[in-house]
Amino acid sequence: MVRPQPAEDFGIDFEAELAEPEITGQFLKIQVKSSQNARFVGANLVYRVERQLLEYVDSCRVPVILVVVDLSKQAAWYLWLQEWVFSLNASGKRVSNLPNSISIHIPKSNELGRGLSGPLKAIASWKTKIQIALSLNDALRTAIALESDATCLGIFHVLRRIHEQYEDFPIDSVIAEVLRLGGQIWATEDGNRLSRLLFTICETYGERFKAKQIRQIVVRGDAYSRIGIIALGLLYDFFPKRMKKLKLQKLFKRDDPRVLYYCKFRERYLGKSSIEIVGRRNVNYAIDGWNLDEGVRDEILNKWANRGDSAILDYLVLKKRSPTKVSVKGAANNDK
Repeated sequence: MVRPQPAEDFGIDFEAELAEPEITGQFLKIQVKSSQNARFVGANLVYRVERQLLEYVDSCRVPVILVVVDLSKQAAWYLWLQEWVFSLNASGKRVSNLPNSISIHIPKSNELGRGLSGPLKAIASWKTKIQIALSLNDALRTAIALESDATCLGIFHVLRRIHEQYEDFPIDSVIAEVLRLGGQIWATEDGNRLSRLLFTICETYGERFKAKQIRQIVVRGDAYSRIGIIALGLLYDFFPKRMKKLKLQKLFKRDDPRVLYYCKFRERYLGKSSIEIVGRRNVNYAIDGWNLDEGVRDEILNKWANRGDSAILDYLVLKKRSPTKVSVKGAANNDK
């Protein structure tokens, strides 16, 4: 059922309510644009939209659909704008950084009639993977606002269930949101809750991490993050081949040398978990002049139990230097 919207409703011409088999209270907002001759490039209709509309879309949870009508062809195509913004955010970009207007591409296959008979019904019903991811991001912010361990635990269980059901779930968006929030709160109790969620994501979706995301987790200026090293350790534990494929040694070449050491150390024992390595006797820690402080070698397993793999980096020493513990300043102060 379609109802015209008042002129003051930002750029929205119609509200469409799903009515199958009856009125459901599930809505779409629709903006209609017309053209005498729509411009196509390859398999896509190209249309310019204002950044102001995309900013509205980014904050709106009711699905917003752009419909472009070609008057000469008497045909129309649609684009779900939240999906477009979602892909932008997952790539690490933000609507606020876009120019005042931008060209977007609408696939020819997105014919309005075809959409009304299927895809748009699923969008109105909030049954898409993107909407599940958006809900998870909202839940993340809610858990932080409520200071709730129980809410975080619920998100853990939801993530695991989603992983079982959707192989192609867009986890990039959730990872990006965790990292965005974490950059502000790692040093707090809320940050501890968020770090546990990060560890769960690493254990479950490590195959989907990109190199730049891993660097964002690990590096803190000219130092390293304890939380980041623990997360990287889990990625090596559960997805060692993926980590080797990402060429992390090259990625961290210009960062804190202990991070590069850590990647070389883990790849020396690739396929072994942290506990398997640290728990062994006669582990060879010597790489590029770095070695584990002899004074803690017999205690490293106990220290690892409290600090995870960051304990290894805390007690590294360089050859020809006095064997004293590396200062805690070696790890970033914002998430000790």
